[in-house]
Amino acid sequence: MFGFGGFMSSRVNAGVSRAVAFGLEQFRTFATKGKTKKSVSKRFKLMANNRLKRAHAGTGHNTGHRGAKRNNRLAKSTDVKQGKIDKTIRKMLQI
Repeated sequence: MFGFGGFMSSRVNAGVSRAVAFGLEQFRTFATKGKTKKSVSKRFKLMANNRLKRAHAGTGHNTGHRGAKRNNRLAKSTDVKQGKIDKTIRKMLQI
């Protein structure tokens, strides 16, 4: 019915090119590029000294009852401390 005499005539190899069937095709393997987590890239920036810069939390709203000194301190940016969190963020940023 399908003719089992030849290598290319079997139903398993139907539709496969001759080069692939005989192993003559060259394969190129590339490492997949990771995608940057966009939410992380908007919250953290890499500084010149290779540290990560972040903003303080709690400055969005309801800041009227706080003192000016506290609000000014929270408005300034700070860096992420070295450790497991720093490594996790760097993996998400692909750096």
